Parts: sequence; structure tokens; C-alpha cells
Amino acid sequence: NMVAKATIQLRQGSSVYNTVLTQQIHFNEISNGCLQQSVLSGFKAYPNPAGQQLNVEFSVAEESKLSIVLTDMNGNTVKTLTNEKLYQAGKHRNSFTIGKTTSAFYTLVVKQGDKVIKSEKIFIEN
Repeated sequence: NMVAKATIQLRQGSSVYNTVLTQQIHFNEISNGCLQQSVLSGFKAYPNPAGQQLNVEFSVAEESKLSIVLTDMNGNTVKTLTNEKLYQAGKHRNSFTIGKTTSAFYTLVVKQGDKVIKSEKIFIEN
């Protein structure tokens, strides 16, 4: 989380008016030298290590279509947990059945369209 402050100065004739705006903002990456606001916050995947079940909790700032994908360490999709599911603004908790996989490290990837907005390494043991 960051707090952004902007001072706006308005001039009307010889009068000067200053206004300070303050806003708490959640950021997730830098693109072209600019911070980009994240739609996702409070992300948790548990248990870790996971077995057959994986719980995922997060909040979204605004209505968003998200995909949640489990990939191997080479980036290959092992299982698509959601595919462009529409999430309303607010908190969400999902429970997914992973199924039979090789015991190994995987990456849980959250995408908005083609853009990765969150990734977290998890260990799955079967």
C-alpha cells in the first residue's frame, strides 16, 4: 500500500488556492516507469503445502474477470481453476480440488485477461 498526495494550486487573479488530495492506493507493478494500481489485494493460498484441496482468498477493488491457473515451474498450465470468472468487488474465498499431481513446487497464477496480476509459489504433496 502507498499513500499518494497531490497538491493542486489554483490561481484566480491575485488569489492563490492550494488543495491537498490524499488517497491510499494498492499497487502491484511498475510499467513504463509508472506504478500501476492493482485490482487484487489480500491474496492468500492455503494450506501450503497443499494436498488435494487448495483454498484461495482475496479481495477485488472493482468488478473483474479473473483466471486462476496452476502452472508447473516451467510455466506450463497444469490445471485451470477458474477461466475469466466474473468477481464482484469485495472479498472472495474459493476452494479448489487440485486432483492427482506429482509432489512438487507449482505456481498459482492470477490473471486479468493476459496480464499476470499475482503469482505465488505453493508446494503440492500427494
